[in-house]
Amino acid sequence: MSEPSLPDQDAGGYPVGHTYVFDIGDAQIEHTLESLQTLRYRILTGERAGGAGTVAIQVRTLRPDLYLVSWQEADQLSVVHVEDFAAGRFEACITFPDLSFRRLRGRMWRVV
Repeated sequence: MSEPSLPDQDAGGYPVGHTYVFDIGDAQIEHTLESLQTLRYRILTGERAGGAGTVAIQVRTLRPDLYLVSWQEADQLSVVHVEDFAAGRFEACITFPDLSFRRLRGRMWRVV
């Protein structure tokens, strides 16, 4: 039996126009939140340093300052974040193109 789909939720309050750094320990990734539909990322440190791109995102408000954000990159890498802007923390689940899976958590902070 399939789960019912959730109704679209207003993502007002998502910090569009700002840039944040997401620190997962072994890498830092900069996210520029261009709109509720577009995110530009740049990998600052770590194994994939220098990688960059722009992705179409989906944003859902879970509660004030807490958002579920998902996207798929050009190489088929898929990402789901739970971003807590009040606490400056996030949780992420990533499925890589080879279908390996990784859960991450870390700190995030605004730089612009």
